[in-house]
Amino acid sequence: MSIVFKMPALSPTMLQGDIVKWEKTLGDLIENGDTLLAIETDKAIIDFEATDSGELFYIFLPDGSKSVPVGTPLAIFKEPEDTLQDLKMLVDTLCPIKDSENLAQNKPSTLASVSDKAQLFSTETASVSRPSSPLAKKIAGLHGVDLNTCTGTGPGGRIVKADVERVLNQNVRRNIPEPSTSPSPSCLISANQDDLISEPGNIKIPFTGMRGVIAQRLTQSKQEIPHFYMTISCRMDSLWNVRKELNRTHPEARVSVNDFILKATALALRAFPGMNAHVSSEGIHQFEKVSLAFAVSLEKGLITPVIENASEQSLFTLANRVRELVDRARSGRLAPKEYQNGTFTVSNLGMFQIEDFQAIINPPQVGILATSATLEKPVVDQQQLTIAKVMNVTLSADHRAVDGVLAAQFIRKFQYYIEHPLVLLAQ
Repeated sequence: MSIVFKMPALSPTMLQGDIVKWEKTLGDLIENGDTLLAIETDKAIIDFEATDSGELFYIFLPDGSKSVPVGTPLAIFKEPEDTLQDLKMLVDTLCPIKDSENLAQNKPSTLASVSDKAQLFSTETASVSRPSSPLAKKIAGLHGVDLNTCTGTGPGGRIVKADVERVLNQNVRRNIPEPSTSPSPSCLISANQDDLISEPGNIKIPFTGMRGVIAQRLTQSKQEIPHFYMTISCRMDSLWNVRKELNRTHPEARVSVNDFILKATALALRAFPGMNAHVSSEGIHQFEKVSLAFAVSLEKGLITPVIENASEQSLFTLANRVRELVDRARSGRLAPKEYQNGTFTVSNLGMFQIEDFQAIINPPQVGILATSATLEKPVVDQQQLTIAKVMNVTLSADHRAVDGVLAAQFIRKFQYYIEHPLVLLAQ
């Protein structure tokens, strides 16, 4: 039976992807592990590899296709028992524009799909019982989602949790009320926006790819998550002195202030696992290991690579891993596992001399730490006014899972580690 290869969900947050380039052409023989095509997700450009062998028969969407929803048919792969007539009927069913000329040029061929074999059905098929995981069924039941509206991306087309959440996210976007058409000061000011855009030098940049996903997810985060914030000041004099000495004695393994921040965060999360957690409609899931994410700025937005088991790594090992992940992120070479499933996030804008800011939680995580610049400020020390290096830190926490006392204990523990940097070297 022929196989329909659909746009895969390459990350839990992926709703759509761009086809950067097909690496194979019609009639090409594909071996297990060959790169089939490059897909740009909300996070990175990923070379998608085949898991079976065969020959490519038909491609629906060419290079450069933008914003292709997950589950959209991308190609057809023929198996030995398929006839050209059967394949033509399948193309006619799946393709809204009949392309008989291109079909006639296709070579009879086969290709084992790099995704699971999909069930084929016409648009007139009535609702049927869809295979789904118990968790997907439970979430669908809680939120009134019809499983027949979900595209299964699990084994054998099975509907999994991420598929149901994708439909929920789409429903949330559809249910956002349209702006009022009644006159208002803001409405009057923006009434001639299109005229402004049309003027020379003004440009309109649509939300696509990574920036579109950032806009959708962070809007959802602020709307649905009850954020609360705590700010604390950390004395940085000792840390700066220790870092200076380390880099003098170990020039081959330099460490940054950001490395100390990440190490201190990881140890504080280990001490307070209630902050190292995810929250969902089912409750709170605490994690034994710290998978620490940190924000990296890219040309098209930002991405959060993940340091696995961060609390168990030495400062030098962690610093090396951070450099590697940053290089891979900025070159678009991060593998999905390197930016998925973080348990907590750090966002550091200290290098831009930002004195204080609040970050938005990256769901389903329950917190994010925003660290600012180290600045010289007047402080009172033992009843004496002196000048000290100070860094402001703000914790954003999800009040559904975290109460004020836990947040305060966590951020004070972070402060302790930052102000006693030798402890970070010993763990």
